[in-house]
Amino acid sequence: MRISVVNAARNYGGQEAMAALLTRRLHARGHDILFLCRPVYPALEEIPSGVEVAPVLGGMDWSPLSIWRSRRALRRHGADAMLVTTNKDLRSAAVAARTLDLPVVIRRAMARPLKDRVHYRYLYGELPVRIIANSHATRLVMLDSAPWLDEDRTTVVHNGIELRRFHGVDRADLGLPEDAVAVGFVGRFVAWKGVLTLADAWKRVALSVPRAHLVLVGEGEEEPEMRRRLEGVERVHWIGFRQDVPEVMAALDLLVYPSVMEGFGLAAVEAMASSLPVLVARAGSLPEVVGDDGAGLFVPPHDASALAEGIATLVGDPERREVMGRRGRSRASAMFGLERMVDRYEEILRDSARAVNGSDSAPDRRWGATSAH
Repeated sequence: MRISVVNAARNYGGQEAMAALLTRRLHARGHDILFLCRPVYPALEEIPSGVEVAPVLGGMDWSPLSIWRSRRALRRHGADAMLVTTNKDLRSAAVAARTLDLPVVIRRAMARPLKDRVHYRYLYGELPVRIIANSHATRLVMLDSAPWLDEDRTTVVHNGIELRRFHGVDRADLGLPEDAVAVGFVGRFVAWKGVLTLADAWKRVALSVPRAHLVLVGEGEEEPEMRRRLEGVERVHWIGFRQDVPEVMAALDLLVYPSVMEGFGLAAVEAMASSLPVLVARAGSLPEVVGDDGAGLFVPPHDASALAEGIATLVGDPERREVMGRRGRSRASAMFGLERMVDRYEEILRDSARAVNGSDSAPDRRWGATSAH
């Protein structure tokens, strides 16, 4: 099958990592992949050498040049279906695909409402054959905000990870004392990740839990404010952006993930796969991902006091952390394996291509008129 994967991002984040991961795995299964991106793409080194890369995207939304270049690349490649992974993709490459009657599948990763505007109704209501949400929480936000969406065209495929990468790896050297209890945050330093709540909580933890060390892994726009709030606070370690996430997770004792709006929460799953207990806000998809079987501890969102109490409780209870870690690893293995996710994407892309190409055995999924799956 010939598949076009699209990602128009400028910066590296979860969506870019997932676009590259899906590209690698679909390519490994023998599919002919065309990857559409910007001339400077942050995850280009993660794209296999056998994948055709077309750096045709850029400029303003609805850019005629990007649409024309995308259309030319798609015609040359002969793609059977397109998978778009960001909103920006919809306003360029997906429009080009529509002019070629190429079925478009959208991966929606953010639990943010859709706007009730004409172009949103077109981009989400008319243009795609299928919309894949990365969690039931994301799907619910979409449907609640856009009653004009066809529920039968929206489906949930949970993110998957390469579980074996998080088993039996060497610990990263984070420069911590031997008796330290490492409390980590791994992700982008943006407001909706709850990083400022974490900074305020840590002021309390630092005063009352002397063995606890805060390990901050990542970068982002809220870093200056985080540094201001944590100035002079003890046992804070700024690690920066890291690509050796499995090794970093292996060096932690607890992952804190206080997001107030989360489409999936990939770092939480990576922590569970690493047998780490997780302390998360009860918001977005995190209750769905972490579950209620003891893999994690929940606190209210935006509540620095409850977050500090949760950190102190788990730092002081290594036996509970060990039990939570075992349960988390079991849950990750059962629900969030990579091949399980790729199976579903492959199935949806193949069904979409067969439907639009007129297969007699496929249900009617013409533009804006798809049936349930």
